[in-house]
Amino acid sequence: MVNSSTTAQGDNGLTDLERLVDSYPACLEFLGIKQTADHNGQPALSIPLDLESRSEHQSWQAVFSAGSRTWKLEKKSLPADLDDHDRSDTQHPSFGDQVNKSKDKPDRSFLDRDDWATLLLPCSDHVKLFRETDWRATSLGALHTWPKNLRSATQIMLADCRAVALFWGPDRLAIYNEAYVPLAGHNHPALFGAPFQKLWPEIWEDFADQFDTIERTGHATITSDSVMYLDRHAYLEETWFDISLAPVRDDMGDNGGILNTAQEVTRQVLLDRRMKITNSIAAPPDLRIESIWQHILGVLEMNEKDAPMAILYAFEESLDVTSSPSTLKLQGTLGVPPDHVAAPQEADLQRASNGFFPTLRRVKISCEPVVLRREDSNLSDTLLEGFSWRGFGEPCTDVAAIPLLASEDYLLGFLIVGLNPRRAFDKDHHQFVQELSRQLTAVLASALSFDQAQKREARLSQELADSERRIRKMAEVAPVGMIDISAEGMLAWANPQYYDITGHPTNPKALYEKSFIDAVHEEDQEKGAAACSKAFDEQKVVSVAVRLKKKFRPPPSMFNGPDLEHTWILGNVYPNVESGVTKGLFACITDISQFKWAELVQARSAEAAKKAKRLQEEFIDFTSHEMRNPLSAITQCADGICSSIAEYKSALHGTQPGRLQDIIEDNTEAARTILMCCAHQRRIVDDILTLSKLDSMLLSITPVPVQPSAVVLAALRMFEAEFLSNDIHVDTMAERLEDDVDFDWVYCDPTRLTQIFVNLLTNAIKFTRTEPKRSITIHFGASASHRPKAVGRNIQWFPTGKSRPDLTVHPEWGFGESLYVYFAVTDTGRGLEQDETTRLFNRFAQASPRTHVQYGGSGLGLFISRELSEMQGGEIGVESRKGEGSTFAYYIKARRAPTSGITLSGPESSAVKNASTEDLLSFRVHRRSSSMGKAVQARGVSKDEEKPSKEPLAKFHILLVEDNLVNQKVLRKQLTKAGCTVDVANHGIEALEYLRKSTAWDAANRQGPGTDLDVVLMDIEMPVMDGLTCTKKIRELEQQGLLSQHLNVVAITANARAEQVVIAREAGVDDVLSKPFRVPELIERMEALGVQSSKTDGNP
Repeated sequence: MVNSSTTAQGDNGLTDLERLVDSYPACLEFLGIKQTADHNGQPALSIPLDLESRSEHQSWQAVFSAGSRTWKLEKKSLPADLDDHDRSDTQHPSFGDQVNKSKDKPDRSFLDRDDWATLLLPCSDHVKLFRETDWRATSLGALHTWPKNLRSATQIMLADCRAVALFWGPDRLAIYNEAYVPLAGHNHPALFGAPFQKLWPEIWEDFADQFDTIERTGHATITSDSVMYLDRHAYLEETWFDISLAPVRDDMGDNGGILNTAQEVTRQVLLDRRMKITNSIAAPPDLRIESIWQHILGVLEMNEKDAPMAILYAFEESLDVTSSPSTLKLQGTLGVPPDHVAAPQEADLQRASNGFFPTLRRVKISCEPVVLRREDSNLSDTLLEGFSWRGFGEPCTDVAAIPLLASEDYLLGFLIVGLNPRRAFDKDHHQFVQELSRQLTAVLASALSFDQAQKREARLSQELADSERRIRKMAEVAPVGMIDISAEGMLAWANPQYYDITGHPTNPKALYEKSFIDAVHEEDQEKGAAACSKAFDEQKVVSVAVRLKKKFRPPPSMFNGPDLEHTWILGNVYPNVESGVTKGLFACITDISQFKWAELVQARSAEAAKKAKRLQEEFIDFTSHEMRNPLSAITQCADGICSSIAEYKSALHGTQPGRLQDIIEDNTEAARTILMCCAHQRRIVDDILTLSKLDSMLLSITPVPVQPSAVVLAALRMFEAEFLSNDIHVDTMAERLEDDVDFDWVYCDPTRLTQIFVNLLTNAIKFTRTEPKRSITIHFGASASHRPKAVGRNIQWFPTGKSRPDLTVHPEWGFGESLYVYFAVTDTGRGLEQDETTRLFNRFAQASPRTHVQYGGSGLGLFISRELSEMQGGEIGVESRKGEGSTFAYYIKARRAPTSGITLSGPESSAVKNASTEDLLSFRVHRRSSSMGKAVQARGVSKDEEKPSKEPLAKFHILLVEDNLVNQKVLRKQLTKAGCTVDVANHGIEALEYLRKSTAWDAANRQGPGTDLDVVLMDIEMPVMDGLTCTKKIRELEQQGLLSQHLNVVAITANARAEQVVIAREAGVDDVLSKPFRVPELIERMEALGVQSSKTDGNP
């Protein structure tokens, strides 16, 4: 049994042990500590040791005796018939009757192993040196005997990247990591295991009290910017550290050691201290030369550690480096006794050979600082003998000789300064000398120029005054306005041109803060103020163009009337900066009103030209489309007539009498269609010709005696078939007008009257035929007053664009009473919103962009109607409510014609001369049903019904997407006769819905067998969804896999320009066929695309 530790203090061991066992039984069990008894039968605690290397029948354990307060190491024999899990110790009776039956002992950590220093510590040369240190020779003992807390602290410290040292035990034995080596200096590696006070006696006194306080209180300490003078490079070195000291407990909970973390901040502290020197030198209180010398010495005197010695010499007179030498006079010293041989009161620089003067000659030649160093043997000890060293009281090892330059070639003297003896001359020291030289030069340059500056200031002031007088003279005659604005925003000065351009009052009472801004137009004042603020704050030149409240009269042009326009100015604002501070603003303004006016005229002209070109292209496209569409129907109807004739001939030889009747009806319907298409084309041609005559000012108004009611009745009868086909109810009634008069025969132009009425009636049909309620009412009357006012109506008359001559004053209008003939067309269409009505009656203008997409049209008819109304002394207007319908009204000026002796010729013949007002009021068209219904899909006739053609049948399953019902009906009939099965859709949305029910749709996503589909014939211009958009959607469905095959799409369109064909192909169509075309040509195109019938049994 070996006693391995000293006896602990105190006699109450038994009581403490009992309290520990009673308070922490689970903790002791977890740590493997057991309750037992020592050889004297006293209570004790045992800790098993070296568990993995024990023999089968014995083990080592450490026993703590409560009676003797000592630790003892002893062997313990174990019964051979028990394994480790069956062994247990029984508590001493004084601890109670409980028995600790612990079955498992906790495994030991690596810190418990003897080879912990090999297993836990990082691999490095420093750690290797730590292991190889003879720790047995120290009070710490061999590494495997170290207590656990010391091992843990050592492991953490050696792995730390910071400079950390551990001073352990009463002797403060040092253990430190690799980052601490630079702090140890030449004491490394002897510092390993050595006492702190032995290796660093120079700083032990500073740390001894701190160590005692930490051990006594158990609290850590942190010290910032702590100076220490260390001998780590064979000389006593000034160092600065941020230091933290923390206590480390031993395994018994007592003070084991001190953990020291140190961060060296020497470089930063010295840089700050040296910077204070240079900064202080740079700020002299007086710029006179004699004061500058004392200022330099005064700054160095307050920094004795970095300047323990200084000598300052100045030339008796200023010296150019190219001139002959002169005498130096001593201006003052620091740390140098009076009359020292190294600092005589006066010396000839060129001849003196003692002291620092040879070095000063070198400095004069190079104009650069020179450092004398003891280690370079160019600084002798004899030269420095007898100095009264300031600071540390030690001789300097480095001395700097610095030239006192006022400029690159103007030398005033020399400064000799000793450097810190407790810091090596390194890069930072060299930088300090250079910076000190630069600051001295800057100060001397300022001092030298001080007197000259005062003289120049007086001269420049006079020159400035003369220059200002000249500038003001020039400003008064300059063609631009000039102003000077103070920092407070006051108008300090302005030339006469400024007042003339801006209209700013010249009265001094009108000059208030920012009064110059009030001359600017209200909408531009914020812009002008922002420009001034930007120039003032950012100190940059700012240009700004603003309008003034003052107005000017621009030259006459087609874009402006007689009104005055606001004056435009271009202002350039310049900041008045003095010493980096903005003192005010200067501004020059130029009147650019003429330029702005010309720019505006040019922009409006360009915009008008661009708009005219765009409208012309749209009109050409519309005209082409509208003219080709009827041609397509005419062509198809002609084909139908020819085919019917062939059928008729075949039927003559057959036995199909009923078929002959069908052929006759088909031909009759085709002929009607041709007539309707011709009438549509005629209206388009009439509009185009009218517009051309209007633009060329060749349109004339030819008055003849006519019954206006007869003219309108004839127009209504022209549309009777269209009323019936669209199931529109038509009624006529006399309008109640204020100041109304009777009328029968009048002088007017019936052709122009009809043209206006037809345009309004065509629009009414177009916007009414798709509505559930389809009704059109014609109102008519006459008034003796200009702009007739209908009772109960609020017609918004379109303002007349320009004054027109009164045509009725000419003799051909007769000499009857003047009156105003009024007509209005009321429909039950979709109606217009207020903002839409403002866009009507302009050239190529419609209520909204959706109007053309949904209803078609060019926006030309209402413009022509307006022009014709105004040419005939009248106006046109509208009253409309969204969702309720619209009333378009117009009136023209006419003269009453006599009711007898009238002779008519030309188109206005007997057909109308006997149509009275009562005849017009009796005109009615009644609806057949309550609604028109939608277009339905139609199947073709069977093959047995179409045998007149000997050509093979096409057998294609076709989806025809066409919004024009005439073209739809004709083309479907012709394709059916050609053997195709044709389904129809009125627009792109219906076409996409049809695809979902066809065989082209992917079977996995389709309900039912589906309708056969081989090809899609797609019109381009359609309402709701046009053909190009629909084609793009089809190609997207193919990419998404929702269509089982590539679906051929053939575009059939009246848009035949080359760029339009390119756009169609880019949208995804496979071929483009321009209207008009014949069915055989269409079938050839489909066959060329490789279209094959989805059925081959001959039954389409």
